[in-house]
Amino acid sequence: MFGAIGQAFVVLFTPQYAWLFLLGIFLGLVIGAIPGLSGIIGLAMLIPFCVKLKPEAALPMLIGLLAVTHTSDTIPAVLFGTPGTVGSQATVVDGYPMARQGAAGKALGVSFTVSAMGGIFGALLLTASVPVMKPLVLAFGSPEFLAMCLLGISLVGVMSGSQPSKGIIAAGLGMLIAMIGIDPIFSVARWAFNQPYLIDRINAVPMALGFFAIPELADLCITGSQIAEVPKEAFKGKWDGFREAFRHKALVLSSSAIGALIGIMPGMGTAISNWLCYSWAVVTSKHKDQFGKGDIRGVIAPEAANNAGTAGALIPTLAFGVPGSTSMAILLAAFYMVGVPPGPKLLTEHVDLVYLIFWTLAVSNIIAACLCFWMTDYFAKVTKINIHILAPLVIMLIYAGAYTTTLEIGDIIVLLGFGMLGYIMKYLDWPRPPLILGFVLCEIMEKFYFQSAMVFGNKWLLRPYVLTILGTAVVCIYLGSKLKKQLKQEARVTSRLEVWVNLVFTLVVIAATGAGLYLSRTWPRGTALFPRVIGSAVLILSVLSFMKGLTGVRRVLAKAPTGGLLPRDDEFAVRAPIIFGWLVAFCLVTWAIGFQMAAPAYVFFYMRLHGKVSWLNSILFTAATTAVIILVYGLIFGTNWPVGALWEALGS
Repeated sequence: MFGAIGQAFVVLFTPQYAWLFLLGIFLGLVIGAIPGLSGIIGLAMLIPFCVKLKPEAALPMLIGLLAVTHTSDTIPAVLFGTPGTVGSQATVVDGYPMARQGAAGKALGVSFTVSAMGGIFGALLLTASVPVMKPLVLAFGSPEFLAMCLLGISLVGVMSGSQPSKGIIAAGLGMLIAMIGIDPIFSVARWAFNQPYLIDRINAVPMALGFFAIPELADLCITGSQIAEVPKEAFKGKWDGFREAFRHKALVLSSSAIGALIGIMPGMGTAISNWLCYSWAVVTSKHKDQFGKGDIRGVIAPEAANNAGTAGALIPTLAFGVPGSTSMAILLAAFYMVGVPPGPKLLTEHVDLVYLIFWTLAVSNIIAACLCFWMTDYFAKVTKINIHILAPLVIMLIYAGAYTTTLEIGDIIVLLGFGMLGYIMKYLDWPRPPLILGFVLCEIMEKFYFQSAMVFGNKWLLRPYVLTILGTAVVCIYLGSKLKKQLKQEARVTSRLEVWVNLVFTLVVIAATGAGLYLSRTWPRGTALFPRVIGSAVLILSVLSFMKGLTGVRRVLAKAPTGGLLPRDDEFAVRAPIIFGWLVAFCLVTWAIGFQMAAPAYVFFYMRLHGKVSWLNSILFTAATTAVIILVYGLIFGTNWPVGALWEALGS
């Protein structure tokens, strides 16, 4: 065994294979750092080149790319509040506030360190699990997966802090949004209104980018500030971040274990492990009041889980040919292309390749962490750039990342719509993470429920693993209720405008949920089950929240300051519509003349007219934008952008 492990290490660094391995790492770091892209795009780009490669060359290149995307995706999450991939959503919650407080270097330093530690943990787990892969995965059926989903939903109370009812409403809204489109069990369209885009279901990429990235960028554009208004010395904290990783080694190990376990379970994905581990950090912490405000533990937990999850997802892929995630499904095709089908044959006749994969995971995480760690100072300096130069460039990348999902204008509409929703929820202090968690979990919850009910009836609730997981969920609910009492938040002044906007927002939720329930009356019973259960719960809680707000409106208004708008009210009511007007214009121009022409136009006119950037800089950055669209998206990724409705009309 040890001889095979040593031989695999030598093969990895054989010159004829090593350069491909390093190429995969480089591409993975670049892709992870660009919001909206993911390892899936990188795999799709490289797989065609694998046909003529040996397994020893192809597999390290592909797995090296996958292993490091969750290392570099922290960069935009921390610096811009923009998740590089869906696996860095939870990192934004505390990583971005750290950057705003001048601790960008520390946040990035600890992130890169724990990413390497999580990746090494996952690699060791993969090697150790080779003899026991089969019984480990086969012990879980649809009832156990459903119980894990219920465990995730139970954490909403913890994630919502002192506002569990709003958190549950948000999670319910996320689940209802996820139900738009074809029902995955009975193939009946729900709330699609005969729109092809909606029938195919709302994609998580533009939704997540809009919901988290757009509100943060809008805030920066509104205030006109730098990303972090801090002295240069504040970015020199990467070694402090390195030490913090070892100070919280118990959290690193436990989060790595949870991330690897979730990765093993097919269909669960990094987004789920990301939020579960963030919630785990909150639950296990004695001092919870700083989470969401720049607590370094909120960065450590999800980042350790991400990289360990990649190794976890490889376990069912290698053992049974059952992909643990979408990226693993693409990787599975690559195994067949190079003539090494996963399963018993791989674990017996090609065990050397399994150990090669082990070394690929371990070494690629170390190399990626070192490269990112070395460049932390350069990354942190980005936060000093004029926001009116940086914001349109980042927004262009976000629009491109969302648009390339399906190349339909619906992607940008979803991006913009959820950007507005996220901004309103942020202004009203509604918890946003539960909505994404509900969205991510809904589809697989519905599938697992019907599978469990059809196979086991109601007896699925009595399975030992299910009882254990549900018992854990009860404990989480209890801890969540305790958290509400323990949290001592700073007194927050509620303005008159905020009171009325909150009531109107809640009323809109009630109206939309009620309309959705009314439309479900003609659906088949099975199709309507989940929408009616979740919708009824959201409706009841929203009505109670509205009544509570209505009865307390006099008390709140009596305490609210008078004599003009508060600064945040001025930003919300006066400045925000201007910024979102630019974003709407970008969307409309993209629809009319195509993204290739709309993106440079947006960058130029925003910089000149709104940002008052010099003519020279506006022209230079517009040229850079055009080059990125042509070279990166056109030549490298092979994106065929739609030409736009105006040109189609003229052409016809």
